[in-house]
Amino acid sequence: MFVPLFTLPVLANSSWHWLTIHPIDLLPYAIIITLAVETFAIYKFGVSKRGEGAIAITFIAVCIANLMSFIIPPLLITCGSYFTGSIRVGRSFSEMWNYMAKSGPTFIIGIGYLLTTLIIEMPIVFLILKRFTNYKGQLITVIILTNVITTAMVAITERIACKGAW
Repeated sequence: MFVPLFTLPVLANSSWHWLTIHPIDLLPYAIIITLAVETFAIYKFGVSKRGEGAIAITFIAVCIANLMSFIIPPLLITCGSYFTGSIRVGRSFSEMWNYMAKSGPTFIIGIGYLLTTLIIEMPIVFLILKRFTNYKGQLITVIILTNVITTAMVAITERIACKGAW
């Protein structure tokens, strides 16, 4: 009896649409810029022993670390050990990556991504490059700062370039 008297109209449009480009479309550019900036900064300010192929090893370390930071989170979600909320366990790796990349108004790059990046990338780059420096603390600081800077650059670019609506 009270239901018809107290009803409110609601909109049922629950589909998010990107009005400009999708954040995943920025990925190739973000990868190129991130690898270039991180390699340059870590080699210039974190590696004190030049030669012995240090620039090539720096680039390889940065590539491996960035690759791992893209692979490990969806892999953890797929295994069901990542805190996600309503994502069902048992999706394939490609389904999980697609879900993460295409879902909702959430942007790909945020504070969670930065923390994940630091947790995954810092130890990988440090362990590979520690023999190329006399200043291990400085190397750690440079790795952290370059990851913060490149993540912030990509996040800002993503928010400027990618607009969407419900």
